[in-house]
Amino acid sequence: RALFALSSRLLGFAVGQGEASLVLSNTGNIGMTWFVDAATLPAWLELDLLQGSLESNEEAEVLFRVLRTGLTPKMYTAEVSFVSGDSALAVTVEMDVAEEPILAVSATELDLGAEVSSMALSMSNTGNAPLSWTIDSLPDWLTVTSAAGELVVGAGVELTLSVDRDRVAPGSYSQIVLLRSVGGDREVLVTLDVQRPLFALSSRLLGFA
Repeated sequence: RALFALSSRLLGFAVGQGEASLVLSNTGNIGMTWFVDAATLPAWLELDLLQGSLESNEEAEVLFRVLRTGLTPKMYTAEVSFVSGDSALAVTVEMDVAEEPILAVSATELDLGAEVSSMALSMSNTGNAPLSWTIDSLPDWLTVTSAAGELVVGAGVELTLSVDRDRVAPGSYSQIVLLRSVGGDREVLVTLDVQRPLFALSSRLLGFA
């Protein structure tokens, strides 16, 4: 007869750990088939194999992958059932989800060219905990509608970045806008061109002898 076995009955996923595996084996003397009971599989857990067959003394490795995105910080537990014939073996899966705010921006480059004077930049918190953010000091030709704030989970804010070309000489300019937050720092490159005629005289004095 077939003898169904698992290498472990407990898989624990610490903070930051995303994958782990166990080995299914058939220590009997005939072949067998197996499958995972879909009703025992939570939405935050993926397996690379959900069914298969094992000949006598054959093994198969099953990879477990956890999905923490959008989950509330806490400990999650599931009992995943592997079934073969009349036998069912349960694996306890434990996953720890820590508080993890994540700052996301709508763009990493804003090119205002020679005519555009302002552009919008959206920020959002795609993590599972609130975050605070600030913007490092900017040159006097570049301003932003807000330089600091807080975002709760799932919230977003739209900032407007404006340039004053009268404060700089003709030429091309670039500035990295650094957004700092507990959910990670982000850099946005702002570029612009300043085109302006410059009136000049070859001499400010003419003398006639």
